[in-house]
Amino acid sequence: MSETADSVEWSIDWAPFFLNERLPESGMPLKEYLSRVYGPMYTLGQSRQRLREAGAAVGIKFRSDDNMLLRPTMRSHRLVELAKRQGKQDEMMERIFKMYFEEGGALNSVDDLSKAAEDVGVTGARKFLESDQDEAEVREAAHQYRSIVRGVPFFIIERMDDDDNDDDNDKKASSSSSSSSSSSSSSSSS
Repeated sequence: MSETADSVEWSIDWAPFFLNERLPESGMPLKEYLSRVYGPMYTLGQSRQRLREAGAAVGIKFRSDDNMLLRPTMRSHRLVELAKRQGKQDEMMERIFKMYFEEGGALNSVDDLSKAAEDVGVTGARKFLESDQDEAEVREAAHQYRSIVRGVPFFIIERMDDDDNDDDNDKKASSSSSSSSSSSSSSSSS
């Protein structure tokens, strides 16, 4: 793989994925959510410790907050779409991850998300987040992926040959799930 790494061009197209579309705006305690999904015997202890260790190895300081809340992520996904139009999709995702997993920010907070957007240079975020712009498109995209994505992260790797003029490949590329010249698509539940 390392021999071809320099000759392969990658791009990532972050796609929306909702863990739970029915979360209240006020959020749901993570413990309660996991208990509902995995049963009352599920505990965060070992999982959280493994996550902290794995994160520390790559410079991520996952917070260990027993009061962590899961919140609706529509605004986060919409912000990623705005950032994509400004060429800052990857930076926005990284900042949202840090805001939530390390700093305890709320994924549905206009204030928290506007600050994160400002940090990476995405303009017009507050006004955008206060509207419902792109909500229908984000919801539709999430539903399109729902049939194949069961959890996150999830990667779809596609080969796109720029110099291949075969009509079948052109059709496949134009109808691919990433719908761009990307060679990787990642779903996110930010």
